[in-house]
Amino acid sequence: MLLAAALLVAAFSVWSDNLHTQVGETLRDRSVAYEIDRSLTDVILLQQAFQRTGDPDTAARARSIVSSLKTRIASAQTGAPHGSLALHGWFQSAAQTLAMLEAAQSQPAGDASDEKALEAYQESRARWSGELEAELAAARARAASTSHKLDITIVGLIGSALLLTILQAQELYARVDDEAKKRSDALNRNESLTRDLAASQRELMEVNERFDLALSAARIMVFTQDQDLRYQWVSRGGFGRTAEEFVGAGDDEIFGPTAALRSEAAKREALESRKLVRCEVNVLDRGAPRWIEMYLTPLQLRDGQMGVLGAAIDMTERHLDRESNSWLMRELSHRTQNLLAIVQSMARHTARNADNGKVFISRFRDRLAALSAVHHLLVKSSFRGVAMDDLVRSQLLEAESMLGDRVHIGGPSVVLRPDAAQNLAMGLSELASNALTHGALKNPDGTVDVTWDMVEGEAGAQLKIDWIEHAKGALPAPRAAGFGSVIVTRMLPRSLGAQVKLEHNSEGTICEIVAPLAVVAAVEESAV
Repeated sequence: MLLAAALLVAAFSVWSDNLHTQVGETLRDRSVAYEIDRSLTDVILLQQAFQRTGDPDTAARARSIVSSLKTRIASAQTGAPHGSLALHGWFQSAAQTLAMLEAAQSQPAGDASDEKALEAYQESRARWSGELEAELAAARARAASTSHKLDITIVGLIGSALLLTILQAQELYARVDDEAKKRSDALNRNESLTRDLAASQRELMEVNERFDLALSAARIMVFTQDQDLRYQWVSRGGFGRTAEEFVGAGDDEIFGPTAALRSEAAKREALESRKLVRCEVNVLDRGAPRWIEMYLTPLQLRDGQMGVLGAAIDMTERHLDRESNSWLMRELSHRTQNLLAIVQSMARHTARNADNGKVFISRFRDRLAALSAVHHLLVKSSFRGVAMDDLVRSQLLEAESMLGDRVHIGGPSVVLRPDAAQNLAMGLSELASNALTHGALKNPDGTVDVTWDMVEGEAGAQLKIDWIEHAKGALPAPRAAGFGSVIVTRMLPRSLGAQVKLEHNSEGTICEIVAPLAVVAAVEESAV
């Protein structure tokens, strides 16, 4: 019976592992598809910048990315999971778009081929992305269903195997007692009885060792109680007591009165119905909450009275895993709703300040790219927070080649809360865009310094961010304040409780942002 149970569990495990492996492969290839998607977007943005400025360095960077993407897309198409039409379709669309972009590189400045490539790719990507998410959801559902069935099967098999082992052990104990009595009467006359007794003892020791190993590995406590539900024997200690200290105690002394009401009711039900009963109790173990699952069955004790045989399984880690997954899904839903609200507001304000449709598309695309970058960082951290250094780099995409040369960043390690990271990203993106189009980075020798530090203020610890431009040549007077200025001077103070100073001079833009550390920093980074 134990061998059959082990084979059944092994078969279920292999099945479940295969399904989870398929989900993992699909997630990995989906990540590759998103990386290729981001690289294609980078090429389109660079070629659009080239169409606007005619900068040969921008065209060279675009060609470099196009060259590396050929190999990357070919490898992704070969390694995509068998039967995933969505992934193969996505990669085929990406390859076609790449060919269009490569052809567009030979066109003179002002050509609109990159716009056509982007529109064609976005239409195809939306279709394949939806189908890929549907495939992934179906695979996850199958894997989750199989895991659930496997958990139920394993728990049932473990409970049955443990109860069978206990009954075997009790039978062996009875045999040892009987043989010991016979041996005391005829020790000198029956050597065969001595050999049988020794063999039974060895068998009992082996059973006990397997029993103890199974209980320790599965974090299970097996126990017996009398008809008054007083513990007579437990396999191991717990809840701040040794195994010996359990004997004679009741559930109210071990678990407390609240949990004891539920556990004792289930044990009474097992005694009265003469059936296996399952229950769950939430207990405090030396102040820490724990979730215990009990399997209870009636048992006739040695004195002839009926008692309870039970197995208590610690399910705390599995319960916490379920709570963590539930929290993550709620957080994802909340972030998605916030993100959609921000995109709607951004579209409305961008359209209000755009002179024509082409300007609107360009500005709106840049702002969406900034939001996408910070959202990618949040997803990587499971929405726990974003490092300040990573956030600043993510908002300097078009100026990435200038980092360390004309753009300098630096500051202490600090992890930002998700909301704070998203709002700061929008502000930094507007400052970076302004520096490239109207500010210091528009001049060939201009520089930008982005630094941050944690300082003490009247209201306590604060995060101070400085954006300082050096044009090294007079810049024209700034135009009227646009949506970018609104984001920096109005949204950041309202959303972060920050104090913002924004100035424009002949050297470029100077911006100082000071926000309470308790508002913007994650818990682990809240101390100065």
